[in-house]
Amino acid sequence: MNITKDEIDKLLKKAKIGDRGYFNKEKGKEYCVAKKWQNTVGEYKNFVYLVSIEHIKNLKKAVKDELGVMVNADWIYKEYDYKNLFQKDELRIDSIRNIKADELWFEDGILIEEGIVNALTTLDAGQVEDIFGLKELKYDTDYYDVYLNYNPKENNCEISIVAVGDDFRNYYKYIPKENEQEFLKEALEEYTKSYEGKPIQELLDEVEELEQEWKRMNLMNG
Repeated sequence: MNITKDEIDKLLKKAKIGDRGYFNKEKGKEYCVAKKWQNTVGEYKNFVYLVSIEHIKNLKKAVKDELGVMVNADWIYKEYDYKNLFQKDELRIDSIRNIKADELWFEDGILIEEGIVNALTTLDAGQVEDIFGLKELKYDTDYYDVYLNYNPKENNCEISIVAVGDDFRNYYKYIPKENEQEFLKEALEEYTKSYEGKPIQELLDEVEELEQEWKRMNLMNG
């Protein structure tokens, strides 16, 4: 099955599983890779999900049916010809206007990792350029991914923006202003309740309980 890097990236974006990338295994066998979103137990946080190219067009099903394999991220970077899209340097930016409460929502659920709640926003390229003044996109196939990261312990949030093109990934971080912080946290809470059927704190408690149980099992088996 012949498929280009650009086509792989588009399909992975459509699947909306996580960070995107691709690489070639030794002997030329192509694979795609995605960071696994549904991380309810801490052992997966430094792993990536490896899927054969034949499953790329139905990546969500491949993950669900376990047609791929979890592999250690550090190991895979050494063993494969892979452009590391998981390591990133974020440039701090400011906005040229305030975010409006009615122009931002979320999609595809939430991810809780190391106590941080992450959600993909619905901000599109036009909104990103209008709010933040970014002009990164060159072609129709380029796009922005915009995430809200909420830290419940510190009760604050930040916005991460990824500009994605065929040959580049640029990362930006924006710290919302005080009034923006409030409605963003409220919107995330409302979305979480509607999508997960539970408030954020209840999900955090469940994740912590699962992680503690995993640690106890490791101690017993160790």
